[in-house]
Amino acid sequence: MLNYELRFLIFVKLYKRMGENTMIEFTENMMIGVPHIDAQHREMVGFLNKSLELCNANPTREEIEAGLNFLASYVTTHFRDEEELQIECNYPNYQRHKEKHEAFVESFLALKSTYANENVSPERLAYMLVQEVMIWVVEHVEGEDIEFGRYYNQVKGTA
Repeated sequence: MLNYELRFLIFVKLYKRMGENTMIEFTENMMIGVPHIDAQHREMVGFLNKSLELCNANPTREEIEAGLNFLASYVTTHFRDEEELQIECNYPNYQRHKEKHEAFVESFLALKSTYANENVSPERLAYMLVQEVMIWVVEHVEGEDIEFGRYYNQVKGTA
């Protein structure tokens, strides 16, 4: 497994090759069939695209702090909403899903701490945020959340 620093440098290099106008599209692959959760996922993709724009615009500390504050609020609300639905329908993989949420929160808090306690430039933190959120969208939303959505809609009779 590549260490974090090397993964980060590879990510930045790949992103710069993709071009400055690269945006992430909210697609059906990200929809779980629960309207307010889908709306939250759409909001996360919007945040990701704003973060991508910041990577190309020499972000200020204020812009980065606003992004960190948004993400902190978003994950608190979104994870709570998803977990409440999972409990409501007796989702069999609830504990595993909750642990993945907790791991993301840990990763996010480590990112915030790095920014607060180390000499990390706003541009670098923008790339770090984009990397974490992109990985989250691909691995979690398009995997774990889709699996949960299928189960939830089957139990609720909306599948």
